[in-house]
Amino acid sequence: MEDWDNTTTVTEFVLVGLSRQPQVRAALFVLFLVMYAVTVAGNGLILVLFAVDSHLHTPMYFFLSNLSFIDMSFVTITVPQMLAHCFKEKAIISRGNCFAQMSITLFLGTVECFLLAIMAYDRFVAICSPLHYSLIMSRKVCLILVVSLWVSSFLLTIVPFFSMPAARLCGHNVVNHFSCDIQAALKLACSDTRDTGLNMLITSVFSLLFPFAFILVTYGRIGLAVLRIRSA
Repeated sequence: MEDWDNTTTVTEFVLVGLSRQPQVRAALFVLFLVMYAVTVAGNGLILVLFAVDSHLHTPMYFFLSNLSFIDMSFVTITVPQMLAHCFKEKAIISRGNCFAQMSITLFLGTVECFLLAIMAYDRFVAICSPLHYSLIMSRKVCLILVVSLWVSSFLLTIVPFFSMPAARLCGHNVVNHFSCDIQAALKLACSDTRDTGLNMLITSVFSLLFPFAFILVTYGRIGLAVLRIRSA
């Protein structure tokens, strides 16, 4: 596949959105605005509490604060733009903003998957090895884990995303989605996107399948450990 500038004159995309009816758009605007405000306020409160309360400076709340930051970033990437498009007859997004939105969303999603796996491991150590918990999950180890997941997610998503040869567009620029979804955008390509699909599959195995399997195994072992605990 060739360079974007040499293969297409498409400079912007049209997002289909959620509905074409003004009444439905207004209702969706209020609904998503409330949901967005609650999400930002709730996660922001967690970040503030973690920053000001030294009693919360534990591995569990450290990972939870990272999760809150990711969730805030995730919704901020797409929801404000979707709200702005609710009252526009034609929702338009530039090509650069579209690909930035796709890459950042993919990156944050990968970070969250890895972080959930680390949080599962943290709970496993806390329940199955409580006497060694402070030694295993020290502050240094937690920082290394968090830095590693951000760096590995960047290398696994952003670098391949921009190093992949671009799909060739042939004038079609209507994205059947309310945001720049990578699957919906690939449907506009008139060139062979099998290499891109293969790269996405490989990335999905590392960012979704492996963390999901690790979480299942970890919580399975936690469940077994809890069942072995003798109760009065």
